[in-house]
Amino acid sequence: GGGGVGGVGGGGVDDGVEPTTGLGVFADVPANVWYTNAIARMVELGIATGYEDGTYRPSAPVSRGEMAVFLDRAFDSLLSDGVLAPFIDVPEEAFFAPATDALFDAGVTLGCQADPLAYCPLDAVSRAEMASFLARVLVPASG
Repeated sequence: GGGGVGGVGGGGVDDGVEPTTGLGVFADVPANVWYTNAIARMVELGIATGYEDGTYRPSAPVSRGEMAVFLDRAFDSLLSDGVLAPFIDVPEEAFFAPATDALFDAGVTLGCQADPLAYCPLDAVSRAEMASFLARVLVPASG
């Protein structure tokens, strides 16, 4: 099955390091488009790895499972203590399971549905949801 985490476009990482060129990183990422360097930087930082077939799929929507992996890789503070989230729709062997567990453990998500508790990992992430997840990662809820 899947396993790779592909396409989040736009934005950048303000870590003081200039992004490198994305030439040759993925067969489906042209060298001369606005997102090439952003994708290359995400690969350099270990946030994105692409898919097993060597593609990044820059036009594909991002699923909630993939988003969880991006956030978990981007923010070391999310590292879980091994707490397993009780989401009924996240199989333990899924590539995104450790990331959804970390988001749940950190209080970043309570899932998409309460009864029974579900995460909806295959659903696409809207821009509003992405903003909400990022805000909760960047400014954790107090106590």
